[in-house]
Amino acid sequence: MPSSVDDRVLDFYAQLFEVIFSEPFRGQISERRKLNPVIRQVEAAADAASSSLTRFFLNQNTFS
Repeated sequence: MPSSVDDRVLDFYAQLFEVIFSEPFRGQISERRKLNPVIRQVEAAADAASSSLTRFFLNQNTFS
C-alpha cells in the first residue's frame, strides 16, 4: 500500500491514464514499435499531472 502522498498520486494517475488513454491505443496501434512511444508519452503525461496534484496537496498542508 502506498504510504506517501506522492506514491498515492502517482498510482492514481498511472491507473487513470492507463484506462483512459493507453488501453484504447493498444487496440488501435498493432505495431509495437509505434505503440511503445505512445505509451511512454501517456506515462510522461501522467507523471506531469501527478506532480501538479502532489504540489497542490503539499501546499494545502503547508497553509492549513
